[in-house]
Amino acid sequence: PYQTFATADGHIIVAVGNDGQYRKFVNAGGRPDLAEDARFATNPERVRNAHLLYPLIEAEMLKLTNQAWIAKLDAQGVPCAPVQNTQQMLEHAQTQALGILQAVPGSSIPLIGLPISFDGVRPTPRSAARALGADTDAVLNPPKEAP
Repeated sequence: PYQTFATADGHIIVAVGNDGQYRKFVNAGGRPDLAEDARFATNPERVRNAHLLYPLIEAEMLKLTNQAWIAKLDAQGVPCAPVQNTQQMLEHAQTQALGILQAVPGSSIPLIGLPISFDGVRPTPRSAARALGADTDAVLNPPKEAP
């Protein structure tokens, strides 16, 4: 399984990349029988029988909250993360720690900064975007070149 699942209070994405992670995933969910079932024991079989497997997983996922699932899956080393809305993402401790939301000189609206840093420093915006139409005359009427 490598997809988003609904939980009791939201959604999480699970990235089960191999057979070992799959066994940990179903064990964490209290369904070790799904690892023993020949229809789901290997990735090719899980893909072939996804129409049977996914409803079983979906039913289990709805029983617990995001936080409960993430705690269980993290403890087993199964990659997962909550699906967040924009406000949740902006308020998340990691977003804050990384300084992703940045003030823009000349604007009252903060923007998402570049997702990279150089020597540990994230580039900051130098100015707000130009006003709509501010460059129209210069674009439509470029200066004439001297002969």
